[in-house]
Amino acid sequence: MPIVVRGARTHNLKAIDVDIPDGAIVVITGPSGSGKSSLAFDTIFAEAERRYLEALSSDLRAQAMRLPRPDVDLVDGLPPAIAIAQGALARSSRSTIGTATEITDHLRVLYARVGEPHCPVCGDALRAETTQEVVDALLAEPAGTKVVVRAPVARGQAGDLRELLERLRKEGFVRAVVDEQPVDLGEVAALDRKRFPRAAHDLDVVVDRLVVKDGVRGRASDSIELARRLADGRVRLARERPDGSKDLTFHSERFACEKDDLQFPPIEPALFSFNSVASATTRVVGGACPTCEGLGVRARATERTLVPDPSRTLRQGAIVAWGAPSSVAYAVELKRLVDALGVDPDVPWSKLRERAAVLEGGKKKKAHEGVIAWVDARMSEDVAPTEAAEEEGALDDRALENLREEIPCADCGGTRLRREARAVTLNGRSIADVGALSLRDARAFLASVTVPDRLRPVARPLLDGALSRLDALLDVGLGHLALDRHTDALSAGEGERTRIAGQLAGGLRGVLYVLDEPSRGMHPSDVDRLDAILRRLRDRGSTVLLVEHDLELISRADHVIDIGPVAGTGGGRLLSTGAPTAIAGDERSVTGPWLSGARTLPRVARRTASGTLRARGITLRNLRGVDLDLPLQSLICVTGPSGSGKSTLILDALVPAVRAAIDGAPLPPHVRAIEGAFGLQRVVAIDQAPLGRSPRSTPATATGIMPKLREMFAALPEAKARGYKASRFSANVKGGRCEACLGEGSVRIEMRLLPDVRVPCPVCGGARYDRETLAVKWRGLSVADVLATDVDAAQRLFEAIPAIRERLDAMRSLGLGYLPLGQPATTLSGGEAQRVKLARELARPAAAGRRLGEQTLYVLDEPTAGLHPSDVAVLLDALVALRDQGSTVVVIEHDVALAARADHVVDLGPGPGDEGGRVVASGPPEEVARTSSPTAPFLARALA
Repeated sequence: MPIVVRGARTHNLKAIDVDIPDGAIVVITGPSGSGKSSLAFDTIFAEAERRYLEALSSDLRAQAMRLPRPDVDLVDGLPPAIAIAQGALARSSRSTIGTATEITDHLRVLYARVGEPHCPVCGDALRAETTQEVVDALLAEPAGTKVVVRAPVARGQAGDLRELLERLRKEGFVRAVVDEQPVDLGEVAALDRKRFPRAAHDLDVVVDRLVVKDGVRGRASDSIELARRLADGRVRLARERPDGSKDLTFHSERFACEKDDLQFPPIEPALFSFNSVASATTRVVGGACPTCEGLGVRARATERTLVPDPSRTLRQGAIVAWGAPSSVAYAVELKRLVDALGVDPDVPWSKLRERAAVLEGGKKKKAHEGVIAWVDARMSEDVAPTEAAEEEGALDDRALENLREEIPCADCGGTRLRREARAVTLNGRSIADVGALSLRDARAFLASVTVPDRLRPVARPLLDGALSRLDALLDVGLGHLALDRHTDALSAGEGERTRIAGQLAGGLRGVLYVLDEPSRGMHPSDVDRLDAILRRLRDRGSTVLLVEHDLELISRADHVIDIGPVAGTGGGRLLSTGAPTAIAGDERSVTGPWLSGARTLPRVARRTASGTLRARGITLRNLRGVDLDLPLQSLICVTGPSGSGKSTLILDALVPAVRAAIDGAPLPPHVRAIEGAFGLQRVVAIDQAPLGRSPRSTPATATGIMPKLREMFAALPEAKARGYKASRFSANVKGGRCEACLGEGSVRIEMRLLPDVRVPCPVCGGARYDRETLAVKWRGLSVADVLATDVDAAQRLFEAIPAIRERLDAMRSLGLGYLPLGQPATTLSGGEAQRVKLARELARPAAAGRRLGEQTLYVLDEPTAGLHPSDVAVLLDALVALRDQGSTVVVIEHDVALAARADHVVDLGPGPGDEGGRVVASGPPEEVARTSSPTAPFLARALA
């Protein structure tokens, strides 16, 4: 039965009627802002979610009543739905592939139930024994064996033990063993130093002396229980057998090491979680390393940051942490250092023999803490500033923080787990060892794990759950990634496939999957894998609904719904529906001409480079000594498979290196040299990070329009009569905003086990401001009305106000005319957020009468994400305009149609992860298309 939608009017939809075939891959496509997400997510999925909540408990049904109903006449045939929207994968230093896919959850329980603990100090295997097990082993000794039951009540205790001996005597004990020497408690009040010369003593109280024979089980059990109560679950048994052999054994009801006097914490799943810390209330020992608190890294100043110029002497300002060498603060610290270590302040740092003592601390005449510790102390909230820190010229905390780098935690080695968690093994590997393996190797290891027969019913389901999720990740081509890889270090394509793999491993059938641009961030070679995954979901009996712009994926769909013809209020119409071939031949369709090849991106005149920017010896993550040549004043596309190192090369290596070269600062350690940057004046790097984390952040605030609007409204006669200042019209401060929603226009509803949702504020109705503020009108419009207008309408509205019009023009030139000025930044796609940031840069006034684009290096990370091919054409015009103004434009991109129009292409590969990290082709698109690089065949097709 198809999903039937009738009269959908959500947002800009024009009462459209659609039928979505059951058990099919269906693509909704059309220009950006035409209403695709309004149909897929805000109508179909929103209705499925609302119906699900109504089927739950009464209090959740009450919550569901607060959710706005989609503006639609009918939605019929709707199965349970799962949405995979953009940004659903947690991007956090505490989130890894393992935690995001629940593999780590399975491993934590597995290690807690069947892991083998070892002493974290000596490495010896540890064993916990019940009293019954100890008694059974004891009675298995030959008859007549003499046994002394001892309770180890003190280990390494200093002094004469007077109080302890007295307490034991009062409790009725008569014998003890101190440092393996017998002691009569009735005769000894304190330890004699001559007999017991050690400074720290071990003391066992003798609980019982018995002989192995019939009928002794009850006495042995009682004695061992008493010893354990005295010694925190531990007991020692001294045996003397009839044959004269003797031994002394240690037994504990908990895992403990006698040699190192170490008691192992309870082995629970929390012990293997780096997100879990010790809890005093629940007595649960979390697995987070206490030093780095589970982050795996520590911020610490290093010699490279503290002494950027080793040719300088201490007197010349070699230690930048102390401020300017002419400042009072520097003089105070230098004098303290010379007094403490007696160093020569006029010897160049590179030739100074006491470098280690200066940095790490030392003692010669006086104690010196070391510059690194000095910086750490300054950054600690618990340490009062030193005298020098209060002197004129001292660096502030922000400047000192810039001198600290993230380095692996010395205590946990970057594993983020406490030592006890790392000391539990399964077939010889700890959970940290498994986390460091690639997904491919982790799968092989877990498949080979063997456990005792008695533990197999516990281990098998956990192993199977982990293996099924690993198989899903391998199926989507992520076998090269490590299980403990941070999700914030994943490329967009890797993150997208990780999320989809999580659903693939779920094994659900007969559901509706709603996906938002699943091909985003994927190389054309990855689309085959994605298509195979979607078909597997479909073949399980599910319906897969995609919002998608990738022409290859659209052409492989079972059914296509084309919405348009334009963005915003002019869109929201159903233009065409049917098989991809039908769409390609439909004159009404916006997407059809792109599918049929009748329309392509316009040809762009090539520009002759004015020079070359060279980066040498880039070594970072999977990049190993990469050399990069980029023609200046050109449009450059950096391509390659997902995870091949594109973002690492450009955003993490090239951008900071060029900025350092422009500023005359030391290069980052992972870049050996930069050449040809002397002609550049600034670097503008624009990624897909959100504009802000609060709904109060909007395109109007991001582009600088909002301050102009506040000033304009504050200058109105009505505002002046009421005494309103510009701050009255800000949603970020008290005074004019709605205090019920704090100016966000929406409130968050906690859904308990479900993700929280946002609904319009019941007080202001989403307007963000109170009634008094909304009463001030400009041309009949309140500030909320202005923010509700889209960029195209606002451009006509503010045509006579240049300060606002120029910013609106910049957004329109990037295809953002459909975007409301007040749309919450949290609802923008990555591509939209990136274009808003670019518009902010384009709208900035030029210095000295020159255009902003001149001598600027622009770097954009997949700017075509979320763009229909017709929108890509608009973006291409904007990028070419920047280039023609004298800018160098570097675009990290998977859209080969855009790459085919670039002046220069740099292709990385040949594969992801360790299989990539090399420049496999570089040159004009036509030259790259003739190589054997991963992108070459797709580029050749785009050029044809």
